[in-house]
Amino acid sequence: MRSCLVDSCVWIAALFPGHRDHARAAALLRGATRLHTSDFVIDEVVSFILGSAQLPDDGARRRSEALRFMQMVEDAAAIDVLSVTGTHFGEAKSAAETYGLGLTLTDWTNILLMRENGIRTLLTFDRGFAGARNLPGLGFFRVVP
Repeated sequence: MRSCLVDSCVWIAALFPGHRDHARAAALLRGATRLHTSDFVIDEVVSFILGSAQLPDDGARRRSEALRFMQMVEDAAAIDVLSVTGTHFGEAKSAAETYGLGLTLTDWTNILLMRENGIRTLLTFDRGFAGARNLPGLGFFRVVP
C-alpha cells in the first residue's frame, strides 16, 4: 500500500492496545509508505482521548495522551496533515445534507481532500464510506481494510 488517508477510527485503534482493532490498525499504518490525515481528523482523535467514557477518568493522563498523539503526528516525516478549508467544509456540509450515509462532516472532508490530493486509499473501519464510493464522481477511492 502506498499513499493513504488515515481516518480517526484507525488512529484511535492504533493508539490503544486494548482496542478490538488495535492489531489491524497498527498493521495498516505499518503497511503504508505515505500517510495523510487532516486537521479535522486530528481534532476528532484528540476529542476522543479527552472525552471518551471508554478511557480512565484521569484528566492529566488524558491531556498527556492527547499531547503525545499531536506531537507524534507533528514529528513524523511520513505523515502529511491536510487542512480543511471553508470551501471543503461547505462542500462537506452539502454532501452530508444531500447524501447522509451516516458519514460525519469530517468523513465528507476526508473524501474531498482525497479527491483533491489524488489519494486513492482510505484507511478506516467506518463502513459508511462504502456507500459513498457508489455516488457519482466518488468511485475513485478504495476503503481498507
